[in-house]
Amino acid sequence: MLSVFMLAAVLYPNEMARAQVELDSVVSENRIPTFEDQAQLPYVTAIVKELLRWRTVAPIGTQIGSLSRSCSLCYEGIPRRCTQVHILVRQ
Repeated sequence: MLSVFMLAAVLYPNEMARAQVELDSVVSENRIPTFEDQAQLPYVTAIVKELLRWRTVAPIGTQIGSLSRSCSLCYEGIPRRCTQVHILVRQ
């Protein structure tokens, strides 16, 4: 996750500077942000969500195998003992 953050910081330095300004305006120099500060940090929260979208923490798909001779899915036959990946999509 840290490597994804570093990539985003290098690719989008203006957005990281904006997030730093938001952090500095909410959090004093003597403490670190807590979950209570999250409501006052919408831009930082959006950056964290975007980083999680770039690189998820856990896999969001499952693999299953086809045991039948052939099954039909999207107009294509799936051969026996092949691996199918089902991806969970949130809309």
